[in-house]
Amino acid sequence: MRRFLWLALFITGLAAVYAAGDFTHFTWWSLASFTVYAGLGAIGEERQFFWLFAGIETCVMVGVWTMSAAKCNLLVDAFNEHGPTVYFIGNFAMHYAPLLVALAFLEDNPIHDDGAIIGGNLYTGFGIFLAYSGLLLVNVVYGCDFQKSVVPIGSFCGITILYICITSVKAYMSKRQTYI
Repeated sequence: MRRFLWLALFITGLAAVYAAGDFTHFTWWSLASFTVYAGLGAIGEERQFFWLFAGIETCVMVGVWTMSAAKCNLLVDAFNEHGPTVYFIGNFAMHYAPLLVALAFLEDNPIHDDGAIIGGNLYTGFGIFLAYSGLLLVNVVYGCDFQKSVVPIGSFCGITILYICITSVKAYMSKRQTYI
């Protein structure tokens, strides 16, 4: 059943990637990575790519938060054009739901993965985002009134904070196990 659900998400992802069709937006790359992740889930091989996917999605979320705070034209125009309900549902579906779905479908707790694997994959996800932001003028694509470097710096900070939180939880859990 689980693989069937992943297959359905893979097919839905293919349709979304095709329909969105704008690779200048990192959300498109996020949807594409979720589609690949879902395809791997359909054959039972997604787990080893969880932290890479989580790194990409973290960059997406931090980017959305940064652009929302800066009131970038793309987000303001989308809000004005579609209204608050459609905007918030669409925003959630594109930027937050993919990681929540990936988390919901996990069969084990990824916090138990080796710290180096977690960090390496998170920062590889950031590297993918960095390559994207290096190729395009992110501030121009999204209509933001800030320097191009703001979003990658924010995403790096987001990945680093996530990694610190994960390693802190891992340390707490290992201490707790020694006392039990």
